[in-house]
Amino acid sequence: MPGFAPPHLPYAPALADAGLDPARMLVIRPRAGVDRLWAMEQALRSGACAAVLGWTGEARDPMLRRLKLAAEEGRTPAFLLRPSAHRNEHSPAALRLALTARDYGLDVEILKSRGGIPARVERLPVH
Repeated sequence: MPGFAPPHLPYAPALADAGLDPARMLVIRPRAGVDRLWAMEQALRSGACAAVLGWTGEARDPMLRRLKLAAEEGRTPAFLLRPSAHRNEHSPAALRLALTARDYGLDVEILKSRGGIPARVERLPVH
């Protein structure tokens, strides 16, 4: 599973504790902007990845649509992380979540779900 432009390097022992094999992951740090989004699109379209996790930064609707189509074409799940400042912007995503770290837990707010209504789950325990 490639991770594109994470703000910090993933911590391998924590990934292993969560049941993820760090040896099967690839961290990709493209220059920025268009290069980052292009690289994510190629990974999604290839169908060679189990999933793609990417920090999109300032991606706009046309590029988000391209990423969605690439994920569908490659049959690859895409998990895009965007700054909270973009929470009210339109997105072609079928599911949008807002995550907020809390002491000993995580608040999850469902901003959008295909066929659903917004909801909130507070203080989901993190192990």
